[in-house]
Amino acid sequence: MAPAEAERYDRSPETATSEVKVGSDALGRPRASPDSKNRSRTSAGACPYPTPPNATKSEEILGYEEMRACGYDTPSLAMGRIVDRARHEAAELIPVIEEAFRGVSRPQITLHVARGIDDEWNLSEERHAELRAMDPEEDWEEVDGEHASGFWEYFPFSDDEGWRFYLPVFMRHFLRNFPDSDYDNVSDACEKKTHMGLLNDSQLECVDRFLALCHKYVTPDGAIRTD
Repeated sequence: MAPAEAERYDRSPETATSEVKVGSDALGRPRASPDSKNRSRTSAGACPYPTPPNATKSEEILGYEEMRACGYDTPSLAMGRIVDRARHEAAELIPVIEEAFRGVSRPQITLHVARGIDDEWNLSEERHAELRAMDPEEDWEEVDGEHASGFWEYFPFSDDEGWRFYLPVFMRHFLRNFPDSDYDNVSDACEKKTHMGLLNDSQLECVDRFLALCHKYVTPDGAIRTD
């Protein structure tokens, strides 16, 4: 059972209606009418980016050029420009994070250890060592971000040492997919700042910039900001 602090926001399309245009899905993309569901063509030919009538947060958000190629309307193209700016700013932050967190040491509470604490509560030394061995990376940059993102319970069950090692893993992964990705666990951790006692000034600045980017482009319920 995961604690309340690890709960995720509801990112369903129904909760995002206040941030999108009438006639659009939760990502601001035009909804396809029944007779056009399978017809997404422009003068250049078939659109390579089909628009599903009921898009979800997990589906790719298109940028300006992609939308223009598919013949999107003006409000949607405006959102495409917002998405492009968000991706550009995210890409600029990634190398800053990599530099700031370079060389931090591997923690005792790794991904599988945190999950073990969540599931089993009391881990013996042998069990702890067994779980830690499942996360052999000595350098956080070697950790696969997609793999790590599945451990959404990590931050509530870790410590200062673990946060310093895995925060950049999660932040970089979600910035690489920003603003498409679902990053509630790491943004919640950055907001709460529960275990940041080992972070230096440069690392804390990365956390603040990550949060600022999230607040600038995404609402608490997961919609892309259009204001």
